[in-house]
Amino acid sequence: MQQGIHRAWIGLLVVLLTLVACGSPSGESASGGGAGELPDTVSCEVYYRPAAGTPLEGTKLTLSTAGDRKMLDFDDLRFEATLLSDAGEGQSLSIAVSDLVAEAELTRGLYQFDPQQGLADQFVGGHGFTGLAYVYHPASTSELQYFCTAGP
Repeated sequence: MQQGIHRAWIGLLVVLLTLVACGSPSGESASGGGAGELPDTVSCEVYYRPAAGTPLEGTKLTLSTAGDRKMLDFDDLRFEATLLSDAGEGQSLSIAVSDLVAEAELTRGLYQFDPQQGLADQFVGGHGFTGLAYVYHPASTSELQYFCTAGP
């Protein structure tokens, strides 16, 4: 009798482990289910205004290979984007905005790409996978806005 209960528990454990190993949180397999793909390129649109009330001026930059790094310098702010691929962070995008006058970093963000779920532009308004971010210079009224999208 005890041996039968023991076998039943082992069988249940095997079934549970199989379900956990083969399933994903959404209930779809990790290799399918419409998962996005990792991008071949990442494009960032960056807008700057030197003072409140002045028009935004924009430019676009594209990163295409791991280690690709691009910087844009404005009057008093620097935008820096780096496409990374390493064992610790995986494939990801690092974005930093710095104060050129004080030579100090104001903000940094890391956007990691899930190799199984891929990367999807998820924000409304066409604001890519980062969403629209705003950075203000701490001493002037200048403003930098940016968002990044998967692909060109």
